[in-house]
Formats: sequence, C-alpha cells, structure tokens
Amino acid sequence: MSIIKKYDTRLRKKIALRAVWLPGTYIKVGDILRLKNDAFVSVGNLKDYDISFSEKIIAEDHSIKIQSQGVSCTLSQNKANINVSKLATEIEADLKISFNAENSYFMRTPKLQGMGLDQALKVSHKIAKIPNWDFRKNYIVHKIWIADDFVFLGSTKKGIDLTFTGKGEAIKNLLDNGISSNTSVKGQNELGFEILGKSGPIVMQVFRVKRDGDFY
Repeated sequence: MSIIKKYDTRLRKKIALRAVWLPGTYIKVGDILRLKNDAFVSVGNLKDYDISFSEKIIAEDHSIKIQSQGVSCTLSQNKANINVSKLATEIEADLKISFNAENSYFMRTPKLQGMGLDQALKVSHKIAKIPNWDFRKNYIVHKIWIADDFVFLGSTKKGIDLTFTGKGEAIKNLLDNGISSNTSVKGQNELGFEILGKSGPIVMQVFRVKRDGDFY
C-alpha cells in the first residue's frame, strides 16, 4: 500500500476525514477534486462554474498525532532513554524517530482551524445542473482544517533514522504540537517527505453529488 493510501486510510478510521496530500498543499473550500495515484488533486473550483457560496468557521477542533506501524520514537536525555513524563525542560534532549517499515509516516499538529461550505445542500442542487458534470469522479471540498505549524515526515524506505535535538521544552513541543522551532535535525536527507515549520491545509471533508441534487 502506498504511503498516501496508508495515511489517508488511518485518518478516515481515526477522525473520519480525508488527507490533504502532501500536507500543506493549497486546497480551499469549494474546490473540485479528483483522485489521482491515491491522492486528491484539485482540478478547479465551483466559482469557475459561476456557483457562488459562502463559508463559515467550523467549531470542531482537531489535532493530529499519528504515526504508522513501524515508526518508533526514542527520547533521550543525559545519555539515558526516558519517557516524556521524565523530560527536563531546560536540558538538551534528543528525539530519534526510526522508520522501520516501508511507506511509513509521522505526523504532529497543534489544534487546527476549520472552514466549511455553508448550505451545502443548496449548493449541491446547483452542481447537479452543471452540464457534463462527472457525478462519479468529482468530489467537492465541504470542510477543511488548517494548521499554523506542523511536522510531517515520511519514508518510502525502511531503516531510516531522524534525530531532533533541542532543549527538553522544544522537544516536548514538537511531540505535543508539531512545532519544530528551536530544534536541529539530522538524517533528513534520506527521507522521501519532510515538512517542518509550514502552515497549510491538513485534513478535509469531501462529498459527491447525486443526480437528484442530494450529496453524500
């Protein structure tokens, strides 16, 4: 299974949302998406079809703290392996993340901010009237959640190690909130995917339209 399919499947099971791939890729409410190589790709927006809509803030809070099977984290301080509960905030610490399986990933974010399509049913009735609309392949971005900062690491190969170094407080902030500032990192050249300190969309809810104007 590809890394994106693994990642998307885990998100669907954990929080019933779909993955933005790569995390942070610019996608917005009302975008028209199609699946390509297991990832959603934007092919336009409803506004391209003169379908107007309004957006609303989504109150649901999400933060992402997941990693695939085969990924392990080793925390050390003063040359001894420790649990995060024993982490001294003012002393330098190391966090080693090991990718022991192919197509594995590590993701951490702070709380996400959500935006959504208002009156989706009304909009879907308008979509159903678009000539030559592909009811099977076209998906619409209904809701989207954005992170101000996050960490996403992914490897298509196994046997890759990555080590973050920083004060205990900075390492804990990375583990809890995906904020990698005030840390240094070694070993990232072997990774297939490395996103640090970036803002952007992380997860989304999508729907398709039925011919009668309903959506699912």
